[in-house]
This record gives sequence, C-alpha cells and structure tokens, in this order.
Amino acid sequence: MTLDVKKLYCGLKSKSPKTPAAIPDFNKMSKIRSKRSNPSCKYNIEFDSRKQWPQCADIINIIREQGQCSGCWAVASSSVFTDRYCIERAKKGLKTPVSDPDNQSSDEEILSCTLPNYGCNGGAPWDAWQYMKNKGVVSGSNFEEKTGCKPYSINPETDGPVPTPQCVSKCTNSGWSIPYKNDKKFGIYLYHS
Repeated sequence: MTLDVKKLYCGLKSKSPKTPAAIPDFNKMSKIRSKRSNPSCKYNIEFDSRKQWPQCADIINIIREQGQCSGCWAVASSSVFTDRYCIERAKKGLKTPVSDPDNQSSDEEILSCTLPNYGCNGGAPWDAWQYMKNKGVVSGSNFEEKTGCKPYSINPETDGPVPTPQCVSKCTNSGWSIPYKNDKKFGIYLYHS
C-alpha cells in the first residue's frame, strides 16, 4: 500500500482552513503535566458514560461502520452527537429508544455536506460540529438498517476507496415520513480547546 493510499484511509485532516487553533504541542503539554503531578495523589480516572446514563447504553454501544470511506471525522462526530443527544434527554428524564431511527444522527449528511472538507478524502471534526450547530443534522442509520432521513449509503463491504456521496437538502430515504427541515437537530454550543 502506498503512502498516499495510507493517508487516504486515515482520513482525518489535522487542521481545517477555518479551524481557529493550531495542533497542540503534546510534548510540551506532557512536560507541564509532569511538573505539576504529585505522586501522593491518587486519581480515579475511570469513567463509563454507559454506567453514568444506563438508559443511553444501547445508543452509546452502537459502533458505526464507515467502510472504505475516510470519513472518520464525520462518522465519529455524528456518533458523539447522537450519544450527547441521548444524554441530554436522559438528564431531563426523557427516554431515547435505540429502536427509534429518529434518535440517530446522519453520518451521511455530515460527511457530504460539511464544508470545508473533503468527504471520503478526510476532514476536520471541528467543521462537522460547526455544521451541526449552524445547519443542524437529520436522522440516519447505518447502511444495513437504511432508516431515518439520510441513512449511510456506503456499503462497508466495498473494496477500495469510494466517492463521497452528493450533498442534497432532502431525505434520501423515500420511506421516511418526517420532512427534511423538520428532521433537523441542532447543536447548542461548541467547545474548542
């Protein structure tokens, strides 16, 4: 496999043209952390969101398949948005059943409609979050389930790189009854370190 193909499969662009912060210097951060560490302190660093919000465990457990598309930046962002949507509802005492496809955000929409990005050739999670905050994201399941407004259209069994699906401002699932504009969910705020 050539270096260019390896880069293509990795997919994550470390910095988008509009991303405000540069990549952190992790070596510098490690040195700072080691100076302030105290060997007598004991930290409990274990945290499992499935235990904290057990009513969201089935949603958090969903592993999304991007196939041969280097869309990890979009798939991961969409997955986290879905998890956070469930958690926010759980905090309000609302149920978010995993069986309801309206409770999964569309990887496909984030992948194909977020700008500036390169779809299946990589992108930046920050831009995906900006898109979800400003434009909203519709529902969509994985390739196998084909439910929601915009289910993922890339077959995970496909060999080799695949083209980015076209961005369309309508539901691609003809069996979905909720209109595109009414299916949108929006992020409220973004945190960028």
